[in-house]
Amino acid sequence: MLSPRPAVSALVSLSLISMAQTKVFAQETPKLKSYNVDTSSITVSGISAGAFFAVQMQIAFSSTIKGAAIVAGGPYYCAEGQMATALTSCMFTGIIDINGIERYIKAEEKAQTIDDTANLSNHKVLMWSGTNDYTVSQIVMKNLAYMYQTTLGINDTSIYFNYSSGHAWITDYYGNSCGVSASPYINN
Repeated sequence: MLSPRPAVSALVSLSLISMAQTKVFAQETPKLKSYNVDTSSITVSGISAGAFFAVQMQIAFSSTIKGAAIVAGGPYYCAEGQMATALTSCMFTGIIDINGIERYIKAEEKAQTIDDTANLSNHKVLMWSGTNDYTVSQIVMKNLAYMYQTTLGINDTSIYFNYSSGHAWITDYYGNSCGVSASPYINN
């Protein structure tokens, strides 16, 4: 017959570790400061994965978020939870089921896991995709523009798809040459 002693020892050890972690985490959690934020003008922005995230935030929290600047991103729920889709359709091929995404958004809205998409009609959106961006192809951004304008009814869009920029934030007077796609991903 096996002795229960090793199992009991392991259980006691795990309990002690758990209690110690709880105490450490409780002590390390700082109180958030209060900031003077105009909650009527909160926007999100991002490049590449950050742009995909900004789209998710904007659509899911459309009553709080009021607009977005998307540089080299793509449609909401583009990858549908699949890494292979994220690395192909959502970056290169642009073969994206916009109708399927629309159905998914409506189902999430009905389940109240995202805000009412009617909020999006008042949003402002800026989209940038350079002609030399070979990381996230322009067809992916064109799918996003289509989704914003037709599926989600966002009328106030500024679209910049005709500049020979690489995969980067575009600035005046700082960064790599415009057509470069390299760290720090800031171009002028």
